[in-house]
Amino acid sequence: WMDATLPVSRRVDLLLEAMTVEEKVNQMLGNGMAKLTDLTKSFGKTGVGSVGIQVSSLTDLKAQNEAQKQIVESSRLGIPIAFTAETLHSGGHPGCTVYPMPAGQGASWNKTLVELIAAQNALQARASGTVHGLAPVLNVATDPRFGRTQECFGEDPHLVGAMGIAAVKGLQG
Repeated sequence: WMDATLPVSRRVDLLLEAMTVEEKVNQMLGNGMAKLTDLTKSFGKTGVGSVGIQVSSLTDLKAQNEAQKQIVESSRLGIPIAFTAETLHSGGHPGCTVYPMPAGQGASWNKTLVELIAAQNALQARASGTVHGLAPVLNVATDPRFGRTQECFGEDPHLVGAMGIAAVKGLQG
């Protein structure tokens, strides 16, 4: 599966064949706000899919890089961690610029603005080591009981689709 000359689909098939059930389960796990020092103890042999941490300094970033190195070197298959952050309205880490929630962005009906906000969120997230952003939310806000309607661009399907496309373009850089 590590032969780069093989087609990606074949490499994926070979990797999945090589993985144990425990490795597959742990690659599907998201470990919320994990302590980096606990990762190797908990997932050193199998790896872990995604981890959300707060990076607010170069010391934090260095600790994240060290945890990544330890997981890659200690796990059997060396699959890197996908560091995750909330990227709906910021880069997801302390010190990042915070923009209005998507409901406020959607109220502007300004696709260009939404794309620019998402691009800045992605840039700041990547600078913090994030490779997995939790955005955009493409839910159409139709029921206030949902409780997280502020994460949605609005209640109009056309608006949500247009803003979602803009956000994805921005996040992709």
